[in-house]
Amino acid sequence: MDEPRSVKLLKKIGIQSKTKKQEPVYALTNEGIQQFYRLPAYRKLKDSITYKVLSRLTRTSSPRDMFHRILGVLCLGEGASLLSILFPLGLVLTSFWLLFTISIGIIAILNLLMCQSSIYF
Repeated sequence: MDEPRSVKLLKKIGIQSKTKKQEPVYALTNEGIQQFYRLPAYRKLKDSITYKVLSRLTRTSSPRDMFHRILGVLCLGEGASLLSILFPLGLVLTSFWLLFTISIGIIAILNLLMCQSSIYF
């Protein structure tokens, strides 16, 4: 296997570096994408108002990435709100953060209830 130029230069200096093996990348064909768009799970997700709101907030369409980004923002915000209590306006900032956290929680609970009711009926 031919090595990249940077690896060859590092070997001349005496530094060994491992190169990553190239793994094959698979993708759906146009026909497969059309079939995917017809699946009931995708249709339910696409028509969900909660999904649209959260995808706009997180700027991603993947549910897993949405979860990770929201979780990261919530963790960073909780730490920042705990530190901001030390300052005079800290209680105001903490109350706004609490309002934001509660609204995200309400959106998630409403989405859960709406999905469960559509499963049973």
